[in-house]
Amino acid sequence: MLFSSPMAAFQMAPPFGPSGLPLRNNTSNTNSVRALEPGSLHEALQPATSTFASTIDSHLRTIRESLVTAQKDIFPHRTIHQEAMSKLRACQDAVRLIQDDIDESKQNLTRLHEETAEQAALAPQLQALQDNNMSLPPEIAQAIRSYDSRRAAKSDEVKKQEATISAKTEQLHRARLDLDAAEKNSNMLEDEIQGLQAAVTRGTEAARLAHMFGVVVQLGPEGLASIERIYPEIGSLLESLLAARGKAMQLPQQLQGDVKEDPGDI
Repeated sequence: MLFSSPMAAFQMAPPFGPSGLPLRNNTSNTNSVRALEPGSLHEALQPATSTFASTIDSHLRTIRESLVTAQKDIFPHRTIHQEAMSKLRACQDAVRLIQDDIDESKQNLTRLHEETAEQAALAPQLQALQDNNMSLPPEIAQAIRSYDSRRAAKSDEVKKQEATISAKTEQLHRARLDLDAAEKNSNMLEDEIQGLQAAVTRGTEAARLAHMFGVVVQLGPEGLASIERIYPEIGSLLESLLAARGKAMQLPQQLQGDVKEDPGDI
């Protein structure tokens, strides 16, 4: 009977005679039969089984402790991330408000320039009127003075709007720096949370596989043989997986060897 599991790959056929009993007067055959008895097999593998089981248990405890730590770290990270997102939204609102103020000031400045240009077009006519008429009626003189006052006020308003735009532009620059910092902080926290979640997923899977491996080790050859009787394909599946893994590990080494030996690189 052939046990195809990698941990129980041995064949129980050669030492037995046609009747299934050990050949008579053959001490080596008798010893071989005894060596293959269930008790002997279990006794021979017991030290290794105990060592493997202890190592797996220790590894499993380490994984579970790390899982607990990672899971605990996720919650404060999420809280910090929520705070970072609130700050990010506040920075976005600040940038938007400052930009709106700048746009409004630019519109006002454009309107003031248009009004100033209209008033400037009347300046030569009023100046000529003053030059040609030494004594103007009080109404006209008052109108000219009012015009000059309005021009001066418009000029002051233009300077005020220009100063406002300059100050708001500096505020916008600082607000954008704050926004960039908030975005980077938020992205960093998101990456950390995703990393913790991925670590929890990997740890959970590793714990499950380690537990399964521990069960397989404790089952021993007889347990695996029992499983194979129910699922005959398990042994061949394990062997194919091991073979595929071996090929995958050898491939990078072969590629490195090919690169080193490539005469085109010399």
